[in-house]
Amino acid sequence: MIKTLGRMLSILLLSLTGCINPAPASLPATTSQTIYGSAHTPTPFQPAEAIPGSMTGESPVVAGTAEAVQAKKVEDLLKIRIVYNNIADDPRLVTDWGFGATIEYHDQIILFDTGTDGRILLQNMAVMGIDPASVQAVVLSHIHNDHTGGLSDFLAVSSQPPVYLLSAFGANFINEVRRSTAVIETTPGQVIGDGILTTGAVSGNPSEQALILRTPRGMVIVTGCAHPGIVQMVGRAVTLTGDPVHLVLGGFHLGSAGPDRITMILNEFRRLGVEKVAPSHCTGEEAIRLFADAYGEDFLPTGVGSIITIGAE
Repeated sequence: MIKTLGRMLSILLLSLTGCINPAPASLPATTSQTIYGSAHTPTPFQPAEAIPGSMTGESPVVAGTAEAVQAKKVEDLLKIRIVYNNIADDPRLVTDWGFGATIEYHDQIILFDTGTDGRILLQNMAVMGIDPASVQAVVLSHIHNDHTGGLSDFLAVSSQPPVYLLSAFGANFINEVRRSTAVIETTPGQVIGDGILTTGAVSGNPSEQALILRTPRGMVIVTGCAHPGIVQMVGRAVTLTGDPVHLVLGGFHLGSAGPDRITMILNEFRRLGVEKVAPSHCTGEEAIRLFADAYGEDFLPTGVGSIITIGAE
């Protein structure tokens, strides 16, 4: 009994002096994910109490230990899972026109766009081991149904996280969403989470916003369709942050673009310093081929089920 009380007192003293550094609540303490690789093995959602090294575990993580270093590396990992896409990757998942991705970063989970069909979205999330209740925010890029159609089904089974959207969505859509959860109408540079912000509305037909993820490697920019122009979307992110562009991922809306226009966009990407690209959804087969040719090993093929993991080093 005395030994047990002594051990509890030692842990309390460590916590009061700031020496305990528990692992992130939403990410596992270890990962076998290959950087920039695709993985098709489900990763079941792991509640905080089951994570090794958490305050409820047998061995708290103490700053300076190997476990603390590993926990910090896991926290710094950015993991993007493509849960909805019309381009196939994982054969276990349903391929359908639209786009949706979950972003895990700094102990946060965000759903960016919801695809067209909520049943497909939820089925794909289940196969990939993503618990809808773990999502802390939803960000919608633009009003089109292939990016918003799954929202109501998702909200019905989730913890009703706030939805970040543009005022350009219109009063009818916004009021309908408000019946289920809080709505936040975004402005340029608005912070959504730690290291996560939005471009705000980039004018177009329709207006659209992209997600900016600020990593030690540079910005990762996630777009839904880039209707205002993919160069304009990337340019807005550069103007807002001044950060280098590590990766641009998502729909580039170039299905009807000819080679000359695509070449011009590639030149603009080089001028903007875009290091890697992962075009999908509405980008178009020819444009994807030309991006793949131009970027070589820095081109990341993505489809439904793809997982892109970016480390701090």
